[in-house]
Amino acid sequence: MVEEFERGALIDTASRIGLDVTELRAGVPTDLARWASRLGVTQIATSYIPTGPLRDWIFEAMPSLEEAGIDLVEWRRDWDSAIWPHATAGFFKVKKQIPAIMEGIGLI
Repeated sequence: MVEEFERGALIDTASRIGLDVTELRAGVPTDLARWASRLGVTQIATSYIPTGPLRDWIFEAMPSLEEAGIDLVEWRRDWDSAIWPHATAGFFKVKKQIPAIMEGIGLI
């Protein structure tokens, strides 16, 4: 269900800005480098992937990306970095800290 929503949102966004959709199914990690190389990609930007199966998959893909001369850049916003150390036991523990965190990084 989440995958269907995500796929629909990406297709809709691409359509609105006039881009062709090229779908890549995350199977074998080395496929990412092959796909990106065919398109002439030199850099892939993604949100920060902290842990879990996707992090493991990306680690497996890294040697192929490096060999192909493709940089993988993970983007993490200031508030992500500030909140991350507090995210150890679910949202409600973090929720209590949000005002102090936002003040600490100058958002309020």
